[in-house]
Amino acid sequence: MLLTVLAVTVSAGPPPLGPVTFALVLGPLFAVAGAWAGEMLQGSYRDSSPGVQWLWVLVAIVVGFMSGVYAIFIAEALLGINYLGLLASFGASFMLTGFVVGYFSPGTTILEPAIATAGIVVLDGILSLIHFHALFPVGALMLAIVAGVVLSVTGAWLGEAAQDLRGAVPPEPAQR
Repeated sequence: MLLTVLAVTVSAGPPPLGPVTFALVLGPLFAVAGAWAGEMLQGSYRDSSPGVQWLWVLVAIVVGFMSGVYAIFIAEALLGINYLGLLASFGASFMLTGFVVGYFSPGTTILEPAIATAGIVVLDGILSLIHFHALFPVGALMLAIVAGVVLSVTGAWLGEAAQDLRGAVPPEPAQR
């Protein structure tokens, strides 16, 4: 999302698709993805098997992408769209993603948010290219991936620590 907003500030003209069209096309997809991630965070799926838990990587991608979108709106409202506000808001969204996954997932999930962060940066780069026709240098993408991974791993470690302080795995889902 950082790359998308930076592309808006760099682009020479309006995006090829209007924001309303873009929201109507992606809105239902985001709603379904958010509902699925909510079910995962609620505890409908529990797997503490060793190795990478790929479902939690997907949850982290959804949470990270959505929190990045919200971070942009907050940064715009509080700081205006400038590079410092964007960097701070994305840093916070990557750390929040790591914390949420580390806290709610069973077992130790430190690697999952890191993998998801790399995926989010690549996804943002692809969306920026498609929507805004903005191509970013590979060095900038690599720097964004490294910084995002460090922040998401830090957040995941804090989430795991908070989970340990709570005493166990997240509470079981409510009976319906």
